[in-house]
Amino acid sequence: MPQFGEAALAHLPPLLEKVDHLPPVTFTELKREERRPYREAGHLLVGDKGLNCVACHNFNGKPSPGLKGLDLLTSFERLQPSWYAHFMRNPQKYRPGIVMP
Repeated sequence: MPQFGEAALAHLPPLLEKVDHLPPVTFTELKREERRPYREAGHLLVGDKGLNCVACHNFNGKPSPGLKGLDLLTSFERLQPSWYAHFMRNPQKYRPGIVMP
């Protein structure tokens, strides 16, 4: 497989962003005192009592026992919030055959 340096690839992210035409998603910033129930619901969803995301995704440095999806705590470093919101609503649309609920 060829190796491409950063200089050869640096122009790609802005070009890819131009052709990515997903509708924007609006996120409401919650006040600190309103966040707890959402955080608790999120923990329940990703854990083994919910959608079981931790079966395939690393979480907080702890390796997953199954397939190796990206770490849930560092995913924000590479995923755009709007894309992620659309993807989570219908993973099969963006990655046919993906093993996700």
